[in-house]
Amino acid sequence: MKKELELFRNYLKNTKNYSRHTVRAYISDVSHFLESRQGAEKTSPAAVRKYLAGLYDRELNVKSSGRKLSALKMFFRFLKRKNIIKKDPTAAISFPRMPRDLPPVIYRNDITSILANLPREYNFLAVRNRLIFEFIYSSGLRLAETAALSTSQINETDKSVRIRGKGNKLRIVPLTKRVLQLYKKYLPLRQTQLKQKNACNDYIFINRYSRKISVRGIRKAFSNVLKQIAVTNNIYPHMLRHSFATHMLENGCDIRVLQEILGHSSLATTQIYTHLSRAKLKKNYQRFHPLARINN
Repeated sequence: MKKELELFRNYLKNTKNYSRHTVRAYISDVSHFLESRQGAEKTSPAAVRKYLAGLYDRELNVKSSGRKLSALKMFFRFLKRKNIIKKDPTAAISFPRMPRDLPPVIYRNDITSILANLPREYNFLAVRNRLIFEFIYSSGLRLAETAALSTSQINETDKSVRIRGKGNKLRIVPLTKRVLQLYKKYLPLRQTQLKQKNACNDYIFINRYSRKISVRGIRKAFSNVLKQIAVTNNIYPHMLRHSFATHMLENGCDIRVLQEILGHSSLATTQIYTHLSRAKLKKNYQRFHPLARINN
């Protein structure tokens, strides 16, 4: 199956435009299944069901088993289109019901407090870290999208940033005046940093070695800043994206507009944030309405 897997890998990378991480995950999931098989042409629906049942027996969570089934479905559909197999053994197999886990959100008061207490020193790292924080929260970017940002993606006239997201999809996201002001303040410090290291690149967020910052680097910078300002809550940078989405909906943003800003291909993905807003609404109702408190 090495030949088929390599064809599938190229399809994911070149046709679907998936990231390296996503391609690696799909290939790993399919390889795990095929290890015990004698080839894709020998695979039956019963074999797939038995494999999934084995995952449940090993107490693999529903999301993980659903992801593996998704990889298998895509793999066998691909083989069928290429006439490598005659029948797709996963065609009649349904996805397991997924639990709806609500994404963690930072309360608005906490975000306001963090922003107010971020280090105000005028140096490269302090301004860069502040800009990363405000960029993610004001535009709802993913960490990988933030790390990959280049100066050419910023349109100061239009007050927007051009994002190349998952699946290589392009979207335009508005920027706040506050972020643009901080961005202009940061650029000279970035340029000085590049000159000191005799480096040249177009990435907005660079590390102390003047190379593109990694997602791990963003997490580390975020953690260090929170320690500096004595924030002990379990807060991580991707929560800023969740918080952005929830706060936008709470302020009346149209859900389809939010879907576009976040770069979700499915509206269902965006709708999870409506559950957060409703949960807060219900909590406030039960707390403040006199009749709601009678039986509590």
